Amino acid sequence: MNSILQSTGAIEAETRRIAERGCIAIEMLRAEPSSERFQLAQELLLTWLLRVERRQTQLRKRRLAARVHPTPIERRVGRKPELGSIRQGHIHALKQRESALSAQANVIRQFGDACAWLLFGGDPCLVRSQYLAGAAHQLPQDLEGFAPFERMREIHQGGRFWVVANDLTRCFTRGDLTIVRAGHPGSVAINEEIKATLIEGSNEVLASINSVRSDDPEHSALHDEFGEEEQRFASNTELARDAREQRQLDRLGEGTKLALRLIRRGGSLLPHVAHWNSVTSAVERAQSSGGAFDFPEPGVAILALRCRPTDDPKNTYQQCVKEIVEIDERHLSSETRTDVYTFLRDPDLSSLVRPIPLWDIPMTVRVTLLAQEVFLGVSIASGTWSSAMQDAGVTWTEENGYWKCEWNGKKTWMSPLDVQAWKVGAQYGQVSPRQLAAQIRSNLEAFETESTITSVQR
Repeated sequence: MNSILQSTGAIEAETRRIAERGCIAIEMLRAEPSSERFQLAQELLLTWLLRVERRQTQLRKRRLAARVHPTPIERRVGRKPELGSIRQGHIHALKQRESALSAQANVIRQFGDACAWLLFGGDPCLVRSQYLAGAAHQLPQDLEGFAPFERMREIHQGGRFWVVANDLTRCFTRGDLTIVRAGHPGSVAINEEIKATLIEGSNEVLASINSVRSDDPEHSALHDEFGEEEQRFASNTELARDAREQRQLDRLGEGTKLALRLIRRGGSLLPHVAHWNSVTSAVERAQSSGGAFDFPEPGVAILALRCRPTDDPKNTYQQCVKEIVEIDERHLSSETRTDVYTFLRDPDLSSLVRPIPLWDIPMTVRVTLLAQEVFLGVSIASGTWSSAMQDAGVTWTEENGYWKCEWNGKKTWMSPLDVQAWKVGAQYGQVSPRQLAAQIRSNLEAFETESTITSVQR
């Protein structure tokens, strides 16, 4: 049993090394994006995720075997009654290892999300357009499953397009591949759904590549330009579609329409101003003192709590939540409380909150958060947004998810998708309510006459 527990520690140490290597790979991709670097980063992620899944399967089998076939252990217990707890201890240790591997997989997918966010220029609204709640990701188990990854390699070899394999992410769930022109992040994209069939008695795969072409001129032009790449994938064979595959194509079309509307209105309306300095300070102080909190602006509290190697991460998480509640009771009347522990485990947040590898904080702090050596929590007090708008001189109302902002007779409407991205971003220190309010005021001042920014519904 001790060796199993030590293996749990080894998995956690391995997760830290993965966090370090992954952050370096994303930093290189971010500094100089190219088809080659998008491919290399995703090859690395695929290797890591397949290894994790294989080990999870092995552990699951061992745990189930210990439950279903306890006879060898019972014989040992019969000879040595003092070993009576060994069976449950063995099962518990296996669960610990499975949990550590699940945490490792969540970290790896943060890097997949980082590739996706870079593909769309860091615009949360565009990223959100490619997300469907409840859609499952599936890693390849056979030759057919590897078809999308082979397709990605073929496209990247040409160097004219950047591709993200959606199954390596949490935030891209429409189709198998998302493709943009090289050097044009945040531009129109092609989504592909790939259906592959293994030819009986051979190792050859027939793949049918389906995508949705809209009547938008720029989107049609991208499809025409991409036509040459279509010819590079030799086994592009039309296969019959069932109802499930038709629904998948319909979802591709919905995502394409939403993304095009977002691009036409100029993507994300306002820059994101974040509390990166406060996040960095809190995490670094927690590493040395065990815990720290900061109030970067009225109504916002940031807490960091250290998790030692011998600590149970879940216990530290619960302690972090307790500490946030205590801060609320002393200083705030909280509207929302969030934390990085939840962020790493909740796919729905991946399309609204910039992944940790892209946070504008020192790489050492990013690695610390990914390895869960420090837990980060944020609390937003009730009335923070209205106070920020009022202090900026902006009249602000919220109706059906929209924000209506007015100043000196000029007004603008903010779409529910933007509002959702800002609110959730603020919950992770990525948006400053007061500085965002000041930016809205500045934009309104710049309007020569009353103006309304076109809104895009979710």
